[in-house]
Amino acid sequence: MMWKSAVILAALLWPACAPAALSVEIGDTGLRHVMNDGVELLSPGYARDIRPTNATPRIVRSDGTTFVPEDAPVISTRGPGRVVRTYPWGVVDCEYSTRGDRIVFLLAIANTSQRDTIAALELHLTEFTFSTMPQGRSPDAGMFGTGGRWRLLGSAPLVAEPTQMPPVVFVGYEQGVIAFAADQQEGAPRLSVPFATGPSKLAYPFHATFANIPPQGSARARICSRTRPTWTRRLRRALRSGVTG
Repeated sequence: MMWKSAVILAALLWPACAPAALSVEIGDTGLRHVMNDGVELLSPGYARDIRPTNATPRIVRSDGTTFVPEDAPVISTRGPGRVVRTYPWGVVDCEYSTRGDRIVFLLAIANTSQRDTIAALELHLTEFTFSTMPQGRSPDAGMFGTGGRWRLLGSAPLVAEPTQMPPVVFVGYEQGVIAFAADQQEGAPRLSVPFATGPSKLAYPFHATFANIPPQGSARARICSRTRPTWTRRLRRALRSGVTG
């Protein structure tokens, strides 16, 4: 079954309660503060900003050879909340906005090469740090109905592959639940919350992976991070005890 919008699915699974008290500040290079009920969620330093990660972009030349450029971008702002990163291989344009309990990343990726293809581009969008080890779930029940359950993050990446399931994942923590979703399934990037970035297993990046952007081609996506208060006693108990399922 193809979902027209992951937002529809998130709405079906979302609690009927008041939105979280979310306060967001956007700076010249991206997010600067994300406060949930007075508590800072955003990790410090460069972890806040968009950047290619995991040995990407993987560029395929016209002769079939591949390479991974490591050039630093030229960063510019083009209006309130819009940050553009220009690389020799292309442009990553992100327009940030907020609406209630949502942070919206409006992404436009351009391949500026005349001959080379961007075979893969995994973007680190931002990173949140939690007070306790969070749990995660996807909407996919799995082949044997064992998926789709809350489980501790850190043991395995949390991934939503849009060719196999609606592009949305959920992260539960002491203060609430985050739905990380792409608006449209068709052409959506793969969304993931990979392994923790430190030994404490409290900091987790949020990634979006684009594939096969042809020469002079582009890719677009509207991705939301939506936060609501924790709504079930079961999830609260699971977060405190480490019990999943």
